[in-house]
Amino acid sequence: MMIKKLKNALPKVIICALSAISIAIIVFVFIFVLYKAYPVIRESGASLFTGSGFDGQIQEAFYSSDADPMLSFGFLGLIAGTLITTLIALIFASVIGIGAAVAVCEYASRRVSAVLIAVVRLLASVPSVVFGLIGIIVVVPFIEKLFVTVERQID
Repeated sequence: MMIKKLKNALPKVIICALSAISIAIIVFVFIFVLYKAYPVIRESGASLFTGSGFDGQIQEAFYSSDADPMLSFGFLGLIAGTLITTLIALIFASVIGIGAAVAVCEYASRRVSAVLIAVVRLLASVPSVVFGLIGIIVVVPFIEKLFVTVERQID
């Protein structure tokens, strides 16, 4: 009886221990990043989130000397770019998604609707990272061949 209870409890204990280890690793990575970024956070203050020009700042920091490091950065451009891109993607996806849902549910025949619903469920089950990888491997070279006219020279 005692061995049976132990066998039943062992998987739960192992899962809890592994979960605790995973959480601890994430916390330690977060602490490490904050520790390494503290000089920049201290130097920039609130302008870290209100300043912009991050690309130029990275270049200036790269070429600054060790004696006088450039530690002032601003993320406003990065934050604004992320929010604008997300908003555009959300609008684009909403229009296409609602249009596809209305077309499948209201205008398609039962047979076509059943097939399209199965395809949509299959596509929804694939992580978006996989679609991004396919885009990088397939779509980017296609767009490059279509629009980029600069010829590469092989040395």
